[in-house]
Amino acid sequence: MPSRIFSRLIPAVMMGLVLVLPGILFAQRFGGVRGQVLDSDFGQPIARASVALQDTPFGAMTDEAGRFTISGVPPGVYVLTARSSGYVPRVMPDVSVASGLFNDIRVETIAEVEEMEELVVPGDLEKTSETGLLAERQGATAVLDTIGADLISKLGASTAGDALKRMVGTSVVDGKYVVVRGLSDRYVNTLMNGGRLPSSDPDKRAINVDLFPGPTLESINTTKTFTPDQPGDFTGGSVDIRTKQFPDKPSFGASATVEYNSQATFNPDYLTYAGGGTGPFGFRANQREIPQSVINNTNMQSLDPTTLNAGNNNLAKAESVNSSMRQMSSVVGLTNSTPGPNYSFNMQGGDSVDYGPEQKIGTFGAFSYRHKNIYNPETTRGNYSVQAGGLKPDILLSDNKASEDVLWGGLVNFAVQPEKDQRVAINVIFNQQATDTADFQYSDKALNPSLPADKQFQYTTIQYSERQLGYVQLNGNHKIDTFREIEIDWVGGFGQAQLNEPDQRLFQNAYNPITGDYTPLEPGDPSFTASKRPLQRYQRQLTEGEYNAIANVSVPYFEEKDNPSKFKTGFYIDTTQRDYNQASFVYEYGGTDYPQDYRNYNQAEADGQNWNDVFLNENRSGLVNPTGQGNGQFMSWTASNNSAGLGNYYNAYQQVLASYVMTDFRLFPQLTFTGGTRFENTNIQVEGPTSTLFPTPADATADIQELDLLPAAAATFQIMPEMNLRLAWSQTIARPSFKEMGPVVTQDFSDATIFVGNPQLKLSHINNYDVRIEYFPRGGEVIAVSGFYKSIKAPIEQSIFQLGDTQFYQYQNNQNGTLWGAEFEARKRLDQCHEYLKNFSVNFNATYVQSEVPLSAEQQQVARTRVGNYATTRPLQGQPLYIINAGLSYDDQPNGFFAGLFYNVTGPYLYAVGYDLPDIYEQPAPSLDFNLTQEFADHWAFTFRGKNLLNPIFRQTITYQGNEVDYLAYTKGYDVSLGLKYGF
Repeated sequence: MPSRIFSRLIPAVMMGLVLVLPGILFAQRFGGVRGQVLDSDFGQPIARASVALQDTPFGAMTDEAGRFTISGVPPGVYVLTARSSGYVPRVMPDVSVASGLFNDIRVETIAEVEEMEELVVPGDLEKTSETGLLAERQGATAVLDTIGADLISKLGASTAGDALKRMVGTSVVDGKYVVVRGLSDRYVNTLMNGGRLPSSDPDKRAINVDLFPGPTLESINTTKTFTPDQPGDFTGGSVDIRTKQFPDKPSFGASATVEYNSQATFNPDYLTYAGGGTGPFGFRANQREIPQSVINNTNMQSLDPTTLNAGNNNLAKAESVNSSMRQMSSVVGLTNSTPGPNYSFNMQGGDSVDYGPEQKIGTFGAFSYRHKNIYNPETTRGNYSVQAGGLKPDILLSDNKASEDVLWGGLVNFAVQPEKDQRVAINVIFNQQATDTADFQYSDKALNPSLPADKQFQYTTIQYSERQLGYVQLNGNHKIDTFREIEIDWVGGFGQAQLNEPDQRLFQNAYNPITGDYTPLEPGDPSFTASKRPLQRYQRQLTEGEYNAIANVSVPYFEEKDNPSKFKTGFYIDTTQRDYNQASFVYEYGGTDYPQDYRNYNQAEADGQNWNDVFLNENRSGLVNPTGQGNGQFMSWTASNNSAGLGNYYNAYQQVLASYVMTDFRLFPQLTFTGGTRFENTNIQVEGPTSTLFPTPADATADIQELDLLPAAAATFQIMPEMNLRLAWSQTIARPSFKEMGPVVTQDFSDATIFVGNPQLKLSHINNYDVRIEYFPRGGEVIAVSGFYKSIKAPIEQSIFQLGDTQFYQYQNNQNGTLWGAEFEARKRLDQCHEYLKNFSVNFNATYVQSEVPLSAEQQQVARTRVGNYATTRPLQGQPLYIINAGLSYDDQPNGFFAGLFYNVTGPYLYAVGYDLPDIYEQPAPSLDFNLTQEFADHWAFTFRGKNLLNPIFRQTITYQGNEVDYLAYTKGYDVSLGLKYGF
């Protein structure tokens, strides 16, 4: 196994070195510009000013002393521009650069006290360009990775999830869960403009990054070393999604894209059902819910319909049950349709208005809409068990799944700068997503040669879900010049997230291909749920509210601008409350034979209809024999509410209170020390009803109250002006999510999974060690090598168990785990290799990780006995072995042309820990994307994009005694899109 991994990893690393090192070797052929930006009236240096050579990718940001260096510039004559908030942009023409020499210049600019003609510099270097963001990263006190709006646009990233996949050591699971350095979402906190958001995800305490459209993003910053001013649930990293603020000039942009998917678009086999679809804006959940009157009907709770017989005068109850049944949809069968192409639309714009010498008001708004059809035909899905010393396939299914997805949302920002160094902004965000899924799974004879020719198992699923997020955030930055220039920044927000999954339906049956007969599953037949009954219905609803507030105060130690040493303290409160409800129904046979025996249904007698097409007809289910004639039974197949056995709700509350003290101290110009500690108090309460698996109130209650002291220390040594060495150590924690602790059994019919909560989970505690050396040859370029080691006490891991003939997932604490790894990153323009390559650039990053969890004596005994595994250790669940990103791009800015080719692959990782079953592994699925943009007619641009061009097989596998088999395997198809953009 290791040899196979290194055979993939080492060539990729070598390729990155080959592409990058020539640029370093040939650097002496180029020159540069360096100097200082000053206030012309007072001679004071201007920090964080953006300096750029117009119509080139070369630029830099000034340090605290106002100094800048732009290196690696081809000889020639350029126009230099300098911009800084509150100052008139300065333009310096005829700045010459000679081979092997630096041109030393002094740039003076005046305060913006009157309206003057302004040179418009494309982009906002400080906030959106790679040059500005890398300069921010170079001056940061922590290990930081960034990606800005410029690159996000060039990548063709439609959401924040698409953009995050391109960052070093970062991957995105299922398009929405951020994984940093291979550590799953529980070890990553995701923020918006520094503040938390409520989660609409029922499965994780995570923010779905696919809810943030690409055009609304200003930048994404991923911090990989903990500092005390960060939330304490930080191990892999902290991802801060920055949305666009007010622009410095009027701007407007609109784009439309049409996309073809090789598996879904124009495919006549695409699955749907009567009444299916999301609608144009995804507001159909309320029309599809199982009414509360049905859920609360006591006559249906744990109902055995055979007890509603004529002899006991139960007609009134039978009529009540029948009336409730008729309020639920009678559609459980699927049909086919032919979907058109996918499409999306984006619009954004903003402006700012000056109302004084240093006062301005700005606003920015964005709207995004996406409609997508997804089709995964011929997916292979299987359940396996270990029997008689061998791996036995209980059932192998061929799965055809179709999903319609609509995502739209808007963002509005309003900001005020009442005076210099004072800013207050309000940010409002709303997102709505709806997904409608139709799924048909069957036991293909080719996959199950041992099945008799006259028996096929069929599973039909209908699922619909809506996610909604509304959030209001206020933030501000203030500097108090009268007292040592104290800086105060704060963020506060409140919002609500909702999930509604109404009336999910699973119809399962046996089918005789020879006679066309349909029959219910028998006790020994396979099922992915605990019930073998033909029809099950399930719905769940979640509402999560959150409010949080953060305040930070920074006090400089010195008045001199060239020493940014400071003391910092702050306070933090984050309160989340979740209400979760679910209901589950199963259809039991009532015993009546009138008007016919429903246990058998001949397909030929119904003009080609399937059993599920007519199963809920009023003359075939419910109260079909109101007189009780014959055998005295009223009911046929009848809905029974079995929610109580699974747990039908939980209420969860979490409050985190924190404060911290820390210092950034520059001991001498080349060495900065950062250290401090965070006090974080965690209070988590989860309560639910008693049920079959949680028989007592103590079993159904989770209670965590813990105060943690989280120290951190780091040092940054500037080896040379363009090179830093960083060292860091910290202690952090990881918390279980509400769902992982909730005392309920949840089901996903389409994914064929059952999940059981674990109220006994506790916090994980982590020691983190990091080292990084990074080199910034020129503006927009970086070469970095990092190493890290983490020791985790009580890691929380997903496990899979066997209970009878049912498999289920549950999260558990293991004793401890460790992981260690290395990262390599390079972003390099190739103009230093050859003049013909001046518009080419390459980016490459690779992360390699080893992890280990020791098995207890009991776990080793079970593994040896049940699955023949004699190992004493295993990898950490969710931790991939490697992550590789590579990209080659051509950027001809004067002609408005860009082309890029981008590759991404995540190595194998342990998806679920097998307790009495073999472990499940997720295998690599490499991705290759292509993006081409051509500007024309001043404000217009045409885009052509190809995504997932390799169309790999996404596979989950299990291995038993050296034999690897597929647990799940499917393809997504490749996407080809055309887009048109307008903007100024």
